Amino acid sequence: MYTQFTDIETECNGLVTYDRDIIKVNIQAASEATRGDAFQTDPVVIVPSAEQGLIQWNYTFKTPQENWILPEFDDSKWSQGPAGFGAYETPNTVVRTEWKTSDIWIRRNFNLEHSEFGPLQLHLYHDEDVEVYINGVLAYTGTGFIVGYMIIRLPRLTACCMV
Repeated sequence: MYTQFTDIETECNGLVTYDRDIIKVNIQAASEATRGDAFQTDPVVIVPSAEQGLIQWNYTFKTPQENWILPEFDDSKWSQGPAGFGAYETPNTVVRTEWKTSDIWIRRNFNLEHSEFGPLQLHLYHDEDVEVYINGVLAYTGTGFIVGYMIIRLPRLTACCMV
């Protein structure tokens, strides 16, 4: 068995396009995977996903103030509901709070109870674009959709994220 480096003619199964203009794999993730350190083998769950339990989030369907990403933002007037958010008929997901608008903003406060852990990872399912902030710092941006929960390793975050 082998991996074809480039696409050929009508096949699209290479690591780069036929003309070698577009690299189709995340180079950092591929490098980590080949070294065997792509993911923690025994992750510490800091904030459970909808698959792991009934977790309450604050949410709004209306565009919030620009400072909504900051830890001190007052979201007490937002609605509350359990994760996951979406349409009930969405396959491969857990939907506990119905969401039918084009956008949703969700927030959750949590205390970091563990002082030692490996690289941060998200256990995430999104349909279309997503942005994840930690203490007001953009930690992850995703585009398009995925068809089930994915583990996404976050790059090392600066100290300002972990205050």
